[in-house]
Order: sequence, then structure tokens, then C-alpha cells
Amino acid sequence: MKSISDVLFEDQISPEMRKLFKGQKQAVDELLRNAANGRESIWIEEKGGLPKVLSQSLSRAVKKAENLQGGSPSKWKWGNYHQLAFSHPLSSVKPLNYLFNREGRIPVGGSSVTVQAAANKEDGTVNHGGSWRFVIDTQNMNTAFHLVGPGQSGHPLSQWYHDLMDDWAEGNYHKTALTAEKTRQTLLLKP
Repeated sequence: MKSISDVLFEDQISPEMRKLFKGQKQAVDELLRNAANGRESIWIEEKGGLPKVLSQSLSRAVKKAENLQGGSPSKWKWGNYHQLAFSHPLSSVKPLNYLFNREGRIPVGGSSVTVQAAANKEDGTVNHGGSWRFVIDTQNMNTAFHLVGPGQSGHPLSQWYHDLMDDWAEGNYHKTALTAEKTRQTLLLKP
């Protein structure tokens, strides 16, 4: 998408303005959908039509991939570039980074427009996605599936601090029973 966006906009919108254009991916997606249905926008027409825009974009993307991962496409892996790091805010202070980010970065699939969204910065570091993911069948609400990344504990010395990081990256959800035994409990409040 970035290469398509560059082909379409770089000559007419300054880099400073493009930084302010937060909806670029969605705009490009809509332009592509319309063009595929025979309604090319002026942005695509001025660049020579959809086939030419896609060809130029692919060439640019391949060159970028070669620069990042070498000249052998059979060895390219999305996870070598697209990696997850749940960075704790205190990890920006050295040597606390060793305590709070002991797991480092791990490969993760997806993008900003896929199921299990994992948007990334220019350097490939995933910086956006649901930290808590929850799936439930609304016709049978007794069981659900969830995961919390990087783990369920905020304490860096806990065994549950980063224990779900790999599961989050791989999309391995955990089954949760939502029904509990019916018991009577009394809450007693004392002044």
C-alpha cells in the first residue's frame, strides 16, 4: 500500500502534508476498489491507469524488499521485517530495558488491514493492534476465546508478564468458560 500511495501522491502532495494525511491507506484502498470496478479516479488516470500504477508500485516494493532482505526472494520473510515488541514505557531508560523488555522482538503476520490487525511503523515494528482480543459466539455465550498480549500481569518479574506474547503473535486464543457455578455470596461492608 505504501508503494501505491507513493506512486499516486508523491509528485503532488509534499512529504510534510502527507505526514498529516493519516487516512492515506484507507483512501488508497477506496481508490483501488473503485478502479477495479471501472471507476478510475483522476489520481489513477493521471498516473497512466491502474495497470501502470500497480506495475510501478510492485517494482518499488520489490526494490525495497531487496534492500531490506537481499536479492533472493525465496528467502524473504514478512516476519524478518514485521516484528512485534511490547515495549514498556520504563524500558526507554537504560538499564531498565533489560528488565521490562526481556523478550525482545518477535516476527508477526498481518498488517493494518487484516484480521488480527498489526499495523507497523516504517522500520517494521508493530505499533498498533488490539492488546486484548476476544471472540465469542453470540448464540452460545457460555464459551469464549481470548488472549492478552504480552501477558496478564503488569509485573516484570511475574511468570505471566510476557507469557502470551507468542500466542498473540501467532493468533492462539485461549478458551474461557463464562458460566460459573451459582453460589450465594454475601458482601458485608463495615464502617
